[in-house]
Amino acid sequence: MFALMNHLVDVSVKYVTAQVEAGAELIQISIHG
Repeated sequence: MFALMNHLVDVSVKYVTAQVEAGAELIQISIHG
């Protein structure tokens, strides 16, 4: 059970990181236009 939780946390962190990076990229594009 713990391994599954650990896996879900890992996937969530990677997903959030990807979202943040994509968001930062969009912000940079909109600023530098």
